[in-house]
Amino acid sequence: MTARPLARLGAALAACAVLGLACAPSALAQQEPPQAGADEVYAALGLTDLPAEYVIVVDTSASMAQDGRYDGVRAGLRAFLDGLRQVDTVTLIVFDERPEVTHHGPVVSVEAALATLPAAPTGRATDLGSGLERAVDVLSGSDKRNPAALVVFTDAKPVVPQGSRYADPAGAAWGELERRGRAMADRVTGFAVPTTLAENAADQVARLIPDTTVLSLSTGDQISSFLSSLRERFRDSVATARLRGDLAAGATATWTDPPAGVDLDDGVDLTVTFRSHTTALPLEVVRPELAVPGASTAVTGLPDRVRLEPGQSRDFPVRVEAAGGVTRPGGVARAELAMVAGLDSPWRAVLLEDLGLPGSPPRIETSKSWAGVVGGGVPPLLVGLLGAGVVAAGMGLWWWWHRGHPYMVGSLVATSVEQHQVGRVLEGLRKDSFHRPHSHTAPGVEGVFRVRGVRRDGDVVPSVSYRPVKGSEHPAVVCVPGEEIEVYGMSMLYTGHKGDHR
Repeated sequence: MTARPLARLGAALAACAVLGLACAPSALAQQEPPQAGADEVYAALGLTDLPAEYVIVVDTSASMAQDGRYDGVRAGLRAFLDGLRQVDTVTLIVFDERPEVTHHGPVVSVEAALATLPAAPTGRATDLGSGLERAVDVLSGSDKRNPAALVVFTDAKPVVPQGSRYADPAGAAWGELERRGRAMADRVTGFAVPTTLAENAADQVARLIPDTTVLSLSTGDQISSFLSSLRERFRDSVATARLRGDLAAGATATWTDPPAGVDLDDGVDLTVTFRSHTTALPLEVVRPELAVPGASTAVTGLPDRVRLEPGQSRDFPVRVEAAGGVTRPGGVARAELAMVAGLDSPWRAVLLEDLGLPGSPPRIETSKSWAGVVGGGVPPLLVGLLGAGVVAAGMGLWWWWHRGHPYMVGSLVATSVEQHQVGRVLEGLRKDSFHRPHSHTAPGVEGVFRVRGVRRDGDVVPSVSYRPVKGSEHPAVVCVPGEEIEVYGMSMLYTGHKGDHR
């Protein structure tokens, strides 16, 4: 055997070894990009100086006087209005038998704005539909370029006045109001605050504005605390809406076609292009790998990390050499180039910890074939024998990894002491995570719950751990179907299926 076939055989063995290792999950730690702070991200999104519009709708029926609910709204509004900027506008709407706009425009004087509200709730009805209609009228006539928040406070006790257009929740008036609300849903964020367990009121607000957060606050202190943080909550909601699409868009990689019939043993020059499809989110391409599957590939000119600003494209001249391609001697076969690369972002910490979003878009995985790899290749029989061994090893590695990372079943409901709930469908997932809900009783407690499947007594059940923003990770706790457990102040109830062995 000559030196060149021996070299190709060695390259083929190396390629098979790499292929086998690729069957197991990568454990290579990546150098993280410097992380931006929340203020820097909000400034880059233009939210620091962007005018915001707040439309606050308050139930003034007599039942709102219970448990200090109305007093809590007034107290919280004082702190909220005091923290607004001169560019922000506020509309205050009260409703009982009928709606009334008590303030509209910038807040020149907090005391003057609060003085427009009734001193006490005395109404004899709760016509929520009319109050929402007046809010939609205001939002429809405002600047479409600026984000807006619709905030609704009501105990929602169903006492609709006689003759109201909104007496029938399934009637035509509600349908028309829903159509008008959804027409501006791209710039309006909703906050529904039913001060009792009247979920129907929150549902009616969500029918108008799909992006509505429901907060069950039953005491004046809780309502006041929420309003004090409303501006920050609204800012986070606007940022989340803008970045969710960027995370789905991500980035792509393309390259120029090698000449037809080229022998990659001799090398070929290509141009690789990375393109960001985001509008605001900066990205980093991490450890891009360009290779010919089944061959030992050497690539020069491809950087380890590539920074991409929103919408940016960057080109890199590279040289690709591949040895040990699977071809018949002297023949031409369909060959393939494949690219795999991770994606990261300098905004990852804010995405995860402040906004509760995934920290980065899905990785880049793409390939393209052409007529190439010409010359004396490794004999197909030898490649077949080597490939069979690699496949067997790969299947063994995959089975070992699969047993340690099983698919979960059922669902998990996390409930805070304030009765804020987060529901997660675990069916078909190996792992999951979710952001801890904002706490009024412990506002400094922020972090992420991580869920993964584990095997216990023949069943697959979720194991839940908690990593706070500050401090070390909380030890994992294994869930039992139908039994509540506590993880870092949150009650976890897992609903699963006994006897599932996936």
